[in-house]
Amino acid sequence: KAILSLEYKFFNIHDADFTGLKAILLLNLIKKNNTKKIEKSIIKNIHKYFNNNGSHKSYNTTIQLFALKNLIEIKLWVFSL
Repeated sequence: KAILSLEYKFFNIHDADFTGLKAILLLNLIKKNNTKKIEKSIIKNIHKYFNNNGSHKSYNTTIQLFALKNLIEIKLWVFSL
């Protein structure tokens, strides 16, 4: 549990491609823990890393594709419950 909270604090700040948040969300879904904090963090990261046009603020297409792929997977996991 301590490792998860440490990882959550790290990925809560810097996760431009949402890989860490996706992993932490999956672990919490498997353990059937509350995911509200992670969901809020995902929304904050979307506002932080995407502009109003839906483009990644880094304007790097590779990072944008990884981020969108991870967000689609997160959406599928959350709505499949």
